[in-house]
Amino acid sequence: MSLTVLLDGHRKKVPVTAGTSMSDVLRKACELHDVDADRHELRHKNAIVDLSLPFRLTGISSNATLDMMAKRGGANDPVVRVCVQLVDGRRVQGNFGSSLTLAAILAQLQIHLSPEYDSLNFMRRDIRGPELDSLTLQALGLLSGSGMFRVQSSTSSPVAPPRVVAAPTPSATHVAAPMPAAAPLTPALAPVAAAPEPAVSAPSPLPSTPYDAIQRVRNSNFDAVSSTVVLTLMKILCNILSKPDEPKVRSIRTSNPKFVDAVGRHPGGIAFLVASGFAIDGDMLHLASESSDVLQAALRVLHTEADDLRIDHSARPQVQAPSSLPAPAFDAYQPLITRMQAQPRGASLTEMRLDDLKKKQDALLASSTPARQTRILFPHELQHAAMAAPTTVGKSDAQLLAQALKARQDAAEKSQSFRTLAMRELDDMQRRSVYQEAVLRVRFPDKVVLQAVFHPSEPLQAVADLVTSCLATPRAFYLYTTPPMTKLDATKSLLDLHLVPASNVFLGWTSPPTASTELGAYLNHDIVATYCPSALPVSCLDAV
Repeated sequence: MSLTVLLDGHRKKVPVTAGTSMSDVLRKACELHDVDADRHELRHKNAIVDLSLPFRLTGISSNATLDMMAKRGGANDPVVRVCVQLVDGRRVQGNFGSSLTLAAILAQLQIHLSPEYDSLNFMRRDIRGPELDSLTLQALGLLSGSGMFRVQSSTSSPVAPPRVVAAPTPSATHVAAPMPAAAPLTPALAPVAAAPEPAVSAPSPLPSTPYDAIQRVRNSNFDAVSSTVVLTLMKILCNILSKPDEPKVRSIRTSNPKFVDAVGRHPGGIAFLVASGFAIDGDMLHLASESSDVLQAALRVLHTEADDLRIDHSARPQVQAPSSLPAPAFDAYQPLITRMQAQPRGASLTEMRLDDLKKKQDALLASSTPARQTRILFPHELQHAAMAAPTTVGKSDAQLLAQALKARQDAAEKSQSFRTLAMRELDDMQRRSVYQEAVLRVRFPDKVVLQAVFHPSEPLQAVADLVTSCLATPRAFYLYTTPPMTKLDATKSLLDLHLVPASNVFLGWTSPPTASTELGAYLNHDIVATYCPSALPVSCLDAV
């Protein structure tokens, strides 16, 4: 199998196998094209090829053509999180550019390796000596994300005593070699040489501190598995701190399938709980300590590891502070009502709209009394006014039918749904029109009309007072509407009598005036001359 790498129109074939790393493909292609591998990248169908993957996992078919292009951005070097695990299990990490060599990264982390005995392991590849000065993160396929390196020391190293691995092994005993006095100690390995471990390898004891136990978990698993273990342990500790008096959360059955899958089967999981105060009793773990200080310290260790694993804070369990208020005493005779539906708070939307319309109505009705604009019209003037009125085109039959159908549908919907008093008042207010003036025509028995403008809130007595002021001699009369004939109450307002915005009111004499052939003979002539200057005495026969 081979891949064709295209650069500026020049093609070069690079032989590959299923396990060939794409970083090796880039390196070989750059050697064939005589260019710098640190300044170029591979693209397949305009997508950047992940150099950390082997050829079989890239999804690229054999004999495919790849484009090699110069990196975009120039000085923008991708950042990779690098973690180096030392011989004693401690970890040192930092963020570095992908173009840095491994020797430069070790220098910045202040890690010193022995050229003869120490090596850096990455993906089962031992890197030592001159390779540390030549290999970069990009050459190893690390362009983003994170990478894990482990420092390994050969068994013949005079500065590295034999270590007991995480899992017990049936190997024979090893005697620790004495340290020569002349051998200089490197800073990274000095603490290990200062406290040599026992010479006989035995089954590893449980870590004594939560930090050691969680480090054992991380050393034995990938970050994805370690994140699950950390979150499960955080949940256990948070439940205990949230409910300190509940026995159920203070005991764990180690044979529980969920617990075994999340914590129990991983080295260091149960050891963390033991270091946090739990005691092993058969297949059960019981929290023996009553103090929460140990649990708080263990929880802080887990939060530190969660930050290192980049676990979002919203996904972490939190300690719920127990309520300080005592539970209310049970009273069988005290009613306790629990409503599942939210109860209204304050005025509803319908009530607010109704109040708004009422305020607008009150503002319009609060205006001052308009000018009377009194006019006296005789029958012949009314005929001329009616003849001069322009003709208006009414609605068509189709429009009337559509309007009636819509009104019927609205009425049916309102009758089916439950409607409160506020809803009914709102509908009434929306249908009602508010006027600041009301035009009334008082029709006398001889068809003479007295027209004036009133305020809707004025009582009918104001109309009667105007009529009385226009009569030559005060006479008793009453006002009514027809049909049917209904005498009007003088104490009610024009709005309550439904005489707004305009209406015809008829006048009836309680004591009729003296019969006369002249129209409006009962009116004051000065008033007639003022409100109808063009009026002349007209007889009843002429008017008809």
